[in-house]
Amino acid sequence: MRQSSLIIYILTFIISIATGMFDLPAGIFMIAIVICSLLYARIGPKSSRTERFSLGAIITLIYIVSSMICSTCFDETRFYLASDPIRYIAMVHRTHDFRPIFDELEKSYILFADNNGLYNSMLRLLGILCRNNGYVASPLLVTLPQTLFGILTIQTVFRIINLKFTPKKTYKYTLIYGTCSLILLYSGIIVRDVVIAFVFAVCIETVMKPFNIRGLVILGVAMILCIGLRLFSGLFISIFILYYVFFNVKSGFGKLIIYPIAAIAILTVARSAFAEEMLTRTADEIEGYSQWQSDIANKEDGFSSQLRKLPSGISNVALSLFSQMNPFPPYSTLLNPHLDPAKIYMSCLMTLSAIWWFFVSYSLLWFFFFKKGYKRLGARYNCLFAIAWLLIVVSSSMHVDIRRITPVYPIIYFLFLYCTNYLYTRQQVRQVYQTLGVGYVALNVLYLIIK
Repeated sequence: MRQSSLIIYILTFIISIATGMFDLPAGIFMIAIVICSLLYARIGPKSSRTERFSLGAIITLIYIVSSMICSTCFDETRFYLASDPIRYIAMVHRTHDFRPIFDELEKSYILFADNNGLYNSMLRLLGILCRNNGYVASPLLVTLPQTLFGILTIQTVFRIINLKFTPKKTYKYTLIYGTCSLILLYSGIIVRDVVIAFVFAVCIETVMKPFNIRGLVILGVAMILCIGLRLFSGLFISIFILYYVFFNVKSGFGKLIIYPIAAIAILTVARSAFAEEMLTRTADEIEGYSQWQSDIANKEDGFSSQLRKLPSGISNVALSLFSQMNPFPPYSTLLNPHLDPAKIYMSCLMTLSAIWWFFVSYSLLWFFFFKKGYKRLGARYNCLFAIAWLLIVVSSSMHVDIRRITPVYPIIYFLFLYCTNYLYTRQQVRQVYQTLGVGYVALNVLYLIIK
């Protein structure tokens, strides 16, 4: 470990101790995060160990400080940018014993209900531990589990990128992803999506490695865990399992077994996505959630509602493409006149992420369709591209909520890096950036004119 990494870890440890003087449970959890980050950084090849520890140190510090800022964005009845945290904190404070935890898990794994029982149980357990020791779970404490999984997600993304890039390049690209992607923002918000993103990142890393039985076990466990977080996301992992087996099983008999399983799994995922009860629940969530403070992205006369009125098929594609530039315009969350410094910070993260991801996602689409990238990527990467966009299309068709599609963003980002580093020249990449930049500015100007 570099001396600088050790200093950063020590600084984070000091911040955790200082926090513990005012909020002991939160301070203890922060120390646990530092330890988990250190232990998780040990996983991987020796050739990239220095970079893994350096990344873990700086990401841990950034994410903990960011979560401390975000956890202050509570009003009396809501949390800035999302309604979920208020509901989760109220649930934690209402939990006095283990019975609700058993009920949650029974509904998820016995009754197969989409009640995110595993996530609820994790937060309830945190509340019980605090209560039994004479403390009340603070907003910061309930936020920190997401922070932990956000840090682990970024460390897993490092190992994904490191499969094709040198440790130094991997460090640079992962640090960009960790600071510019929505993982940083959502790691400071009490939502289950960061936990799901971590599970998906582990699945993506597994399927991109050589086949072994241990990998199948990891995917199976990931699917079981994810079902308790969000039913559809858990079922979707079955597609990763099929991908993993399909590209590694060579015998004719093995493939004869795979095709029927593939059909059943895809139909199951599709049915779960478009089942009447899930669509009804989604409609309720649309009414309850306020993903953006700005009304531009949420009102019935907004972009997403207009795109939803298009004919079926066209609407699905349009909503999926729109999700890759959401929120639009990127500065929409900064238009609220009642923003304190913490809310300005969160809005800036949202704006930065929207602009950055536009260039990442649309550059890959441009390479894939207009530069014949599908011919250069190969069958495995083309299939990963299709898997990522399957989740994006299905989720965006229900409602444009980028929290739900961020779990497959490591695939998009990896393929983007692969194209820009190995398949196309710097001049070709620069031309694509320039074209997209002009288009993005034109869209914003057009929006202002129409508005």
